[in-house]
Amino acid sequence: MKYDFASQELPKKRTGWHVHWLARTPAWRIAIFSFLVYAATVLVFSGLESVFHCHGVPLVVDSQRKPVGFSNLFYFNFVTILTIGYGDLSPVGWGRFFSIVEAIIGVAFFSLVVAVNTSKMISPPQDTIVFSKYAYYCTDNEKILLIFVNTTNTLCINTEMCCYFKIGGDWLVRWPIRSPFLTRSVQTFFMDHVPVDTLVQYLMPGDVFRCGISGRLGDTSFAAAIEYYPQDILVIPNRDNLTSFKGFWDADFASEEVIKMFHYRPPDAPTLFSYIESLRQQKGRQEYERPVQDTI
Repeated sequence: MKYDFASQELPKKRTGWHVHWLARTPAWRIAIFSFLVYAATVLVFSGLESVFHCHGVPLVVDSQRKPVGFSNLFYFNFVTILTIGYGDLSPVGWGRFFSIVEAIIGVAFFSLVVAVNTSKMISPPQDTIVFSKYAYYCTDNEKILLIFVNTTNTLCINTEMCCYFKIGGDWLVRWPIRSPFLTRSVQTFFMDHVPVDTLVQYLMPGDVFRCGISGRLGDTSFAAAIEYYPQDILVIPNRDNLTSFKGFWDADFASEEVIKMFHYRPPDAPTLFSYIESLRQQKGRQEYERPVQDTI
């Protein structure tokens, strides 16, 4: 019995570009692009049929069996690709073959347009979850703090948050955190506990803290992820200033104060890497200045 295992052969290039394009392209741009493709197809067929007509080989005739001009050809191809066919104009000769091709193209094209727009309409927004520019290391409890917000007008339900910290080349992976829902308020969430001694011993500039959030938004699923390097993680004593800010309870995204607090950066807050480097220097000085005990 043959099992369908995952592929072990690398592709020649990275795939999934259409998913990225669909997520990044606004619906109005997709609609305009679809119309332009449709109009271009109509113009191509109308131009080809017009060339045949100029050489005395009519492909489309009216009710009097007379060849028609370009404007009528454009109208005929427009309704043919739509698979309507009112019957006032008729294909003859090779025009019948062109009509079959146009009808096939029309069915395939409109099926694709409907599929793309349906997928776009039911997909959650790209910015369902927005993270702060910075993560935070709170020294009072030695935990990593994240700031993020659900930007939609509905609850994100059955959410799951997971994180891992690459420290000294090893990944510190934690169990996922489950939450029944996320409200519209800005979240200040402790994600990981990392002792400062561990950071002093192992933290390097290329290490990274990564977090992912997934869940349900109505009838669709959403997912978002972020990564912070030690230079993007600020060191603060605690989150008291953040949790006491009432603007987070029902955030107004146009408010400058909300934006400032969302990307919270106290003027005296060091980065995690500079903070750990200062602790290493202090530790080195203390070890250097430690008096040598007399031995008997």
